[in-house]
Amino acid sequence: MLLRTHRADDLDDLGRYHSDPEVVRHLPWPVRDEEQVRAALAIRIARTSAARAGDWLVAAAELRGADRVIGEFVLKHEDDGRVAELGYALARDQWRRGLAHEGSVAMMELARGFGVTRFTAVVERGNESSVRLLERLGFTPDDDAAPGGLLRFARDA
Repeated sequence: MLLRTHRADDLDDLGRYHSDPEVVRHLPWPVRDEEQVRAALAIRIARTSAARAGDWLVAAAELRGADRVIGEFVLKHEDDGRVAELGYALARDQWRRGLAHEGSVAMMELARGFGVTRFTAVVERGNESSVRLLERLGFTPDDDAAPGGLLRFARDA
């Protein structure tokens, strides 16, 4: 898998999974139409670095040689500069292939280079696949209460 910045020609690929109810079921956005995907892509194109506190980056994920975006990985560098939140979304046909793990590991490696010493992740209750992934990555439930039906996880870098 290759992680890279988003490009304008990613629109159709993003549309495939941003409009899939099963993919967005546990994400903080609703099913998106083409106009909403276009707006989301514009934000992603502008978010290319998470090197400083307050920055965030959304990396497009594509399979090597496939020339198709199959998901995205998010890194939000928190305001204190040492903590980053990790997130991801993958097209449904890419689930259960180890790609969420691979991309998450790559994003954490990148963040360590920015001086991040702790990672957090927020998961909707009932999203057992993401909970298992975070546990495999060494995250544990965080004592800080997450809002609503969310669970917060953390791990040291």
